[in-house]
Amino acid sequence: MPVSVTDSFSNRDAHVEETLSILGRSELKWTVFLAIYKGKKRRKTADEIAEATGLTRSQVLNAAKPMARAGLFRQESRDPVVYIKIDEITYIRDRVVSRRKTSQKVNTKKKEPGARSDMMRKRRSRRTSRTSQYSEVQQGKSTFDVFISHASEDKEPFVRGLAERIRSEGITVWYDEFSLRWGDRLRASIDEGLRRSKFGIVVLSPDFFKKDWPKDELEGLFALEENGRTMILPIWHNISKADLANFSPMLVGRLAVNSNEPIEQIIEKLRARLES
Repeated sequence: MPVSVTDSFSNRDAHVEETLSILGRSELKWTVFLAIYKGKKRRKTADEIAEATGLTRSQVLNAAKPMARAGLFRQESRDPVVYIKIDEITYIRDRVVSRRKTSQKVNTKKKEPGARSDMMRKRRSRRTSRTSQYSEVQQGKSTFDVFISHASEDKEPFVRGLAERIRSEGITVWYDEFSLRWGDRLRASIDEGLRRSKFGIVVLSPDFFKKDWPKDELEGLFALEENGRTMILPIWHNISKADLANFSPMLVGRLAVNSNEPIEQIIEKLRARLES
């Protein structure tokens, strides 16, 4: 059953405030929120919303998740993801939109030419940065959210399941079984995947350091970090801190997750990194 507004909030005014807090100044979240409630169709897939808004499926999923948690609509977990509108939220939606328009008018009247606070500059900078990232994805500059580097021995039981779960969450992923096709030139394809990924998940294990290909990929990620960009997201898999220090002392001091953590927890950390 859809979540009722009264299940989480004592009154509608409280839900209006909570909704405004969730949406904030994010144009991406506002776009997805309004697209879900536009028209009479109650059930909409992530792909339908992406087509209607010009966003990518990954952007729709990332923006919608916190709103679904708050009960603004129900998000089904199966693929394709379906967003089911909740009747009670229609009232909330109208009040939220009205409050936003009023706030925009007030801010316009109060704004003085040339007056910019440090806080406003920081917010504008962060918003510009996020917009730039979305634009790069649409233009093909950052085709993938994440690149997965691993040894073939670690595919089962960990890496393959991780890659499939990441993809099911709407996060774009370069993974050899998804991205390489018969006849592809391996080095050229991997280089392209590294260049067009925002982050690289590196599954560090004893087998990882025995293989040349994974180590070459790690070196490529280190090279991409030379301009101050953080790319490497390490996962320790069947390896201890002492063992890792013998293989690569540079990686010991980098914050990592462990493969024995619940996969939901790993996905949450990845999503938080993508949204930062």
